[in-house]
Order: sequence, then C-alpha cells, then structure tokens
Amino acid sequence: MMNEIKDIVGMKLVQAGRGAHWADTLSAWTALQLEFANRLGNAGYCYTERSNLGLLAQAALRAGRYALEEYQLIASKKHGPLQEVWAGRCDCWLSGGEYGELIEAKQEFLPIRSPLVAKQAERVLDAAVAAATVTRGAAPLPAMGIAFLPVFLRASCDPEASQFETELHNLVLSLQTCNTDFVAWCFPAATRNYLGNSGSELMPGILLLGRAVADRTQFSDIDIKN
Repeated sequence: MMNEIKDIVGMKLVQAGRGAHWADTLSAWTALQLEFANRLGNAGYCYTERSNLGLLAQAALRAGRYALEEYQLIASKKHGPLQEVWAGRCDCWLSGGEYGELIEAKQEFLPIRSPLVAKQAERVLDAAVAAATVTRGAAPLPAMGIAFLPVFLRASCDPEASQFETELHNLVLSLQTCNTDFVAWCFPAATRNYLGNSGSELMPGILLLGRAVADRTQFSDIDIKN
C-alpha cells in the first residue's frame, strides 16, 4: 500500500477578475472536503451530483454567502404587445451582488490516466454552461456552469505514493488548459485509498471546474422565488 500520503488541495482562478468572487467559496469547499474525509473517513465527493451540490452549498454558507438548492426562477420577456412568462428551477442559487447567481451543475467520473481527460472535463463543463444558459433564458442574471469531476483509477494499479501524487498534479495541470474561469481540486490523504464501485476502483478525490455564462446588458422583468 502507499505511504507518506499528503493532502493535495488547491485552486486556480484562470483570469484576474473572472470568477474572483468564488475564491472564498472554493477555499471553503476544499476545507469541507478535507474535514469530511478526516472526521468521517468517507469520500463525500464520490456519490451523486446532488450530493456534491449539497457540499458546494455548505461551502458557500461557510464563505458568507446564502445558498438554496432547486431554486425557482420566474422570468418574462416582451414580444411586441405579448408578454412571455416561464418558470423553471436551477440546481442551486448563491447570493452575491444584486440578484445572486444561478448555478447549473453536471457530474462525470474522470479516469486519471485517460489521454482524453481534458477533453472529457471540458465537455462536461460545456454541458453545465449550456444548461445554465437555457435556465437563465433571456434574463441577464449571472449564471455559472459547474462540473464536478470525481476521479478514479483501477484498484489493481495501486501506485506508490510519490508516483500517484505526480499523476494527480499532472492531471490538475492538464485541466488548467480547459476553457474555465476557475479550477479547484481536493485529494484528501485520508481517502487516497478509498475504494468505490464495489471495491474495484480507487477514488482519491475530486476536481471542480466553473465557467460563467456570457453577460447580458439589459434586464427583463425578473422574479426569483424558492
């Protein structure tokens, strides 16, 4: 088994100004993942998209934001004399600024050693951003696509600690080439050997990618309700 295991955590804001307001939330998110692993001996990141949304919401609260999952958005837009009104739900709403921020998330398990890992990650993020764009509709609300990417490796590989850490660092570097506003990662030492998928796979941690939907310049009539 591996030894001398260390926590591998961090984040990168790809461009100054874009996604900068997420720094505190991402810092709280990595701390929460470590706390979950250290105190419960469990990998909170390796379950479902909804589970990871819950952890993100908790992190936002710790960072001083308010969060509500399955938030309802009611928006309207005029077409000449006609008023179109529609209702929908976003995966999560986070407070901040004048109207807050709509979040749509997608999740997919990421194979550490795949040569297409960056393309897979960007595809998942693209899907999340597309969903956020549709959810927002014509309203110029801030909206963000989030990709949750728990990573895995066949348990039979069982690499040495130094080799595994190198692979994880290389994985993080490869994803920083994606079209993102930010990347965050957390590979807790406590769950580095965590077995999932009936014990056939190591699930050592998770990456989180985010990208904002392009801004709009004019507001429609907007009402947000839970």
